[in-house]
Amino acid sequence: MLSAVEVYKMLPDGSQWGRWQGFWLPISDACPTVWTPAGTPMHWRPNTWHAAHNEITFIWPGQWYVIHSFYDPMGDFAGCYCDIVMPNPPVTPDATEVRYTDLYVDVVVRADRSVFTKDHEVYGRAAVVNPHLAELRAEAFQALDTLEAHALAWDGPFAAVVAHLDRLDWQTLDPTSTSFAAACAAQWNGLLPL
Repeated sequence: MLSAVEVYKMLPDGSQWGRWQGFWLPISDACPTVWTPAGTPMHWRPNTWHAAHNEITFIWPGQWYVIHSFYDPMGDFAGCYCDIVMPNPPVTPDATEVRYTDLYVDVVVRADRSVFTKDHEVYGRAAVVNPHLAELRAEAFQALDTLEAHALAWDGPFAAVVAHLDRLDWQTLDPTSTSFAAACAAQWNGLLPL
């Protein structure tokens, strides 16, 4: 069975916005990846609800984004929500938790792969009370523009976001088994650096 990991979405003021338990999905040493099955309790500051979709979260080290890709009950791509974040620190494969600091602005990809960005005004309001955000604005918005361009071209980090998942029971697999290795090779063959 995959190892459990607590995922924390933090805000720039240090407060927690969201938390959920997923499973490390070791598909690439280059990108820590978390599998969250549909139905997982998602604990957000305003409320707790259960994940409507299966989710793979790509946490690219050193990058200004976290990509959450969603899949419906048949395994078909249902969209992405991409947080612009403080650059992700390296994460060890045995970590029991991972935290990232959200910078409010986002790239959203619909199931038909149409793309839009959002929450520019939220960033502006937050920068009024947090001067550090004003200092980060140019880098955060450059990351937003770059990630939007990758989403529109479906390249860069989006190359690893597949159109269909062959299985939805990743959490039940032994990551040291040959069947896990075969499933990963069949699903992401060449899409992620190993």
